[in-house]
Amino acid sequence: MNYRDLIGIRFKVHGRSKEEGFDCYGLAIEVLKRNGTIGIFPEGIQSTSGSTHPINPATVQFIKRSKANVVIATSKGAYLATNRYSKDRKKGYIGIDFSLALTSEMLDKLNEDEIYSLLLEKIKYNDFEYNKIARNKYIGKRSNAYGVDKILYKCPDCKNEHTLYIEDDTIVCKHCGLKVKVNEYYDLIGIKYNKIPKDIDEWYKWQRRCVIKEITEENFELSLNATICTLKLDKLRKEPKNRKILSIGKVTLTNKGLVFKGYLDEQKVDFEFNAKSIYSLNVSTKGYLEFYANNDYFMIIPDNPNQSLIKWTLASEEIHNLYDEKWKSACADVYEYNKGDIY
Repeated sequence: MNYRDLIGIRFKVHGRSKEEGFDCYGLAIEVLKRNGTIGIFPEGIQSTSGSTHPINPATVQFIKRSKANVVIATSKGAYLATNRYSKDRKKGYIGIDFSLALTSEMLDKLNEDEIYSLLLEKIKYNDFEYNKIARNKYIGKRSNAYGVDKILYKCPDCKNEHTLYIEDDTIVCKHCGLKVKVNEYYDLIGIKYNKIPKDIDEWYKWQRRCVIKEITEENFELSLNATICTLKLDKLRKEPKNRKILSIGKVTLTNKGLVFKGYLDEQKVDFEFNAKSIYSLNVSTKGYLEFYANNDYFMIIPDNPNQSLIKWTLASEEIHNLYDEKWKSACADVYEYNKGDIY
């Protein structure tokens, strides 16, 4: 069975489908024709670990051709108050700054590389570095360590994976006994350890660099039993009834891409996505993987709802980079690849 027969999704803007030639890019062009301004902010959602994600190179090309004024919004403390690994919202400072980064006159004079460098400098942030100086407290119903094992899966001491768990305000490794407290400032305070990263973001980036080594191995593979779904567009606010099941079976990620083999109503329904078509398998706050491929949206719902999935995100992003040099270069500007196996 062709999976597109199961999906049947076409995104629409102002009642017109993409096939009719009107999409979000077209809407932006219409705004710019009326002397509109481009607004840029770091991400539509909070980053996974509280620091800048890459800037898509196509963004600079669009800005250069727009000849519009560009306003950038940056935040301070937003991740610490509303982190991605816990639904517990913290009381604490959030600051938003706006600045005019580029004018139409500047866009005429600057080349794309110069525009990119300026944007990267203006948009760059790291909430953990910020709070080492600001010293704002972030306090919620749960500790600041609660849920961090959803994005930290590898022990920095013994290097074992999926051995971390949370005990009150402390990260503990059940293999080597590592203990690291996360206080109200999000400082990492070592209780039992040999060496630990300076903060959660550095720990996360170190994991990425470890994954980069693994994905180049010929036999690299991640797999799990799951259901692959898409959305019912008429029921977007009625989760989980908004999910349309496409197949039930097993999903496997290799350095060639993503394969799902399964059945629906006793009929075999398989999916195959090449690595270049998937930028990331993002871990949803609901505990599943979500991604776009060829303009279609998919969810992978694990049979085990408590299974750690963050390695899938890191591996999928770095596998994509094996086939996309431009995006790999953009990632290198923010992910600190040059540190190697050091934290």
